[in-house]
Amino acid sequence: MDWDGIAQMVGEYDKYQMLMVWLVFVPAHLSFGPHYYEQLFMSITPYYWCDPSASNLSSAPKDTSKVTTEQTPVSPGSRGQCWVTYSNISNSEEVNNLDPNRSRMRTSDHVTLACTNGYVYDRSWLHSDESIVTAWDLVCDRSWFVPLTMTLFLVGCLFGQCLCLFVAHRYGRRKPFFIFLGAQCVVGVVTAFAPDFSSFTILRFFMGTTVPGVLSSPSALAREIVGSPYRVKIWFVSTAARSLGVLLLAPIAVLIRDWTLLSLTTSLPFVAFFFYWWVLPESPPWLITRGRFQETGRLLCNISQTNGKNISPDFIVSLKRKFRIETALQDGSTKKAEPTLLNLFYTPNLCRKTLLIMSIWLLNSTSFVGLTYYAFEIDEHVNLNYFLACCAEFLGVILPLCFLHQSSRRCSVVASSTISGVLLLALLSPSLGSKSSKTLFFLSKLTVSTCHTMLPVWTVEQMPIVLKESALGLGEITGQLGLLLLPTIMYFLREWGISNLYKSQCVLRHAMMKQKNGILKNRGPQPQSPILSLLRRQEVLRRNSDCDIELNTDQQSCPEPPTETVIVTVL
Repeated sequence: MDWDGIAQMVGEYDKYQMLMVWLVFVPAHLSFGPHYYEQLFMSITPYYWCDPSASNLSSAPKDTSKVTTEQTPVSPGSRGQCWVTYSNISNSEEVNNLDPNRSRMRTSDHVTLACTNGYVYDRSWLHSDESIVTAWDLVCDRSWFVPLTMTLFLVGCLFGQCLCLFVAHRYGRRKPFFIFLGAQCVVGVVTAFAPDFSSFTILRFFMGTTVPGVLSSPSALAREIVGSPYRVKIWFVSTAARSLGVLLLAPIAVLIRDWTLLSLTTSLPFVAFFFYWWVLPESPPWLITRGRFQETGRLLCNISQTNGKNISPDFIVSLKRKFRIETALQDGSTKKAEPTLLNLFYTPNLCRKTLLIMSIWLLNSTSFVGLTYYAFEIDEHVNLNYFLACCAEFLGVILPLCFLHQSSRRCSVVASSTISGVLLLALLSPSLGSKSSKTLFFLSKLTVSTCHTMLPVWTVEQMPIVLKESALGLGEITGQLGLLLLPTIMYFLREWGISNLYKSQCVLRHAMMKQKNGILKNRGPQPQSPILSLLRRQEVLRRNSDCDIELNTDQQSCPEPPTETVIVTVL
């Protein structure tokens, strides 16, 4: 049954579709951003140090002026100190009986201990509020708990993506939307009252399973109720609405910094979406393929009346008769199997295209989400950096829409991918300042978002009609697989890579300035050619040998060979 032919009779994009897209489907996308990125604000780590007033040593000095904190952090990228040194310890027996896992260095009069009795946090940003890091002391040897929770959340998103594809095929679009929405609101409220870190981690996993279901249903419905000429533009509208939801989290995080209130704020307002129960339609193509013609008739009558179109009363009867004839013909002949993911690898050409699409989805999705994560690592202005990332993501949707018909899909994907790669490499330059780094970060996020917006459209157009949805689903799942390692990568970059990169930039800048000063001031001897130096050395040795032969006849001593310093420059 061809839905596009039916859509031409009832209206492809008229009053009914406009009302549903702009008043129902677009607002339904807003819940994605707050739930997907809220943990980045929940897990902000302020500067911290050991609490010198708390110690299990009975002989520890009561005077805190005698207590000094070690200046070297536990790791190059740490935001605090994980060891404290107690001086003037008189009870050496108690020092010797300390747990070796807790003690780092022991002498007769002082001991260096791990911060097992609490931390003091910099409250200049959080004030009296709490993040999950300050609430459960997720620092030092417990700092890896934060990327673990984020990884489990992304695992839940991957599981929810696969579950959503199965549920949508079996139960349509309407009911799964409200089921996932209800689960999302309940899990968000319960997360705010999580008693410990283990409960919080489990709840974040279940939150991840609900995010794809709430997002995919309105996005698919928006494309399925319009005609084929408008589906690409509706896809851009849905992507822009999702980016607005990501941007919505920026002012919320500025006003609400406590992680419990943030969880409640990003969950309770979306309960209002249950009022869509009376207006949200089911997918017309899904109803037709399932043979549910009574519901299809009511929906088509509603669409035609709202759009001012007239359909004959016998239209649904003829539609039902046509469906039965097609079903009988399929039952009498060899029934074709439904396309699966394996069909994407059936021929060498399809296999090559599928592998190329999977690799692009993997790299683009990782860089797209990874740049948003990186906004929290640039400097301490996390709200400003996140706002810049959101603005770049939104502009990355608007720009392709403006040049949709002026350039091909392939050129857009290749150009945006190449430019973003060059900009990301430029971020490693040691001569960048703070403003230059943020500018390159913004442009990188803009170009990656442009590619991320065009990628689904290009993917669908590369495949046969019967494999379009399978290719798109496989691309989205591949992108989710690439995100699973992202929190771990960012954790190790933070602990060992990013801070060392900053240090190496300072060293390189100092070396460049030193070299520049040496060139301008002409300090030291100039490098000589190794070949000329070798020839001069041979000439000196020849003269010395001649001098040794005539030593018996000439009583004068031979002159000492000149001392020569050879400086070889290796390029």
